[in-house]
Amino acid sequence: MSDERDSQINAYWESYTTTSMNDTYVATLETEMLARYIHPDDRILDLGCGDGTGSLGYRKICPHYAGLDRSLKMLKVFSEREPGLPLARCDLRFLPISPHQALPFTVVITQRSLINLPDSESQEAVLRQLPAFLRPGGRLLLCEAFRDGAENINALRTQFGYKAIPARWHNVHLERALTERVLAGEMDLAAEEDLSMYFFLTRVVKQLINGDVALGWDDPFNKMAFELARSPHSPRFKGYSHISLQVWVKR
Repeated sequence: MSDERDSQINAYWESYTTTSMNDTYVATLETEMLARYIHPDDRILDLGCGDGTGSLGYRKICPHYAGLDRSLKMLKVFSEREPGLPLARCDLRFLPISPHQALPFTVVITQRSLINLPDSESQEAVLRQLPAFLRPGGRLLLCEAFRDGAENINALRTQFGYKAIPARWHNVHLERALTERVLAGEMDLAAEEDLSMYFFLTRVVKQLINGDVALGWDDPFNKMAFELARSPHSPRFKGYSHISLQVWVKR
């Protein structure tokens, strides 16, 4: 791990120009995916809670919530907007909570937080800790960016003459082989979802119709793609989205 890279990532998240997610449609779709696996009586630990916007939807379902984040700035924004929530600052590699506490959580969530660790070794170290925070039957919800989905959408883009979309400089996309190797000894992979409809439309079809236009975040085409992605009548397919949700259940 490069200490310089780690410091650069920390500085990025402490900057007041940094936001958790520019594309509000993706943020909403992520929250809706997560909410499908959360119940009103759950006890949630959100690892990498950011400024709280990513959890607004599912916290309406379940009020038993605690959040941790490495960014003092993000936690300040969160706590000023919603005072009284149990929030704490920490690096996920050095979790301050004992996994042997009397009331472990029923749900642990990472929402684009593992990808903000500086390397795959750090991701593995954090993943190894997470099952201990869950009681048997508890769910680990990994809503992260995965490398294979990014590669698939980029293969389509390059086939039609458009540039591949690189990972953001501060992100390390997860490998599915890593999560399966680390977690399968204690947990079962119960479900997977992703945002293939939205990303296929906004990263491929939009360019085929309009030419090599900027990706954009808030235009009529993206809104149409968002509504199609949410519709229960739209076709379902997977594998063309870097954002993916893995639902792991502790044995």
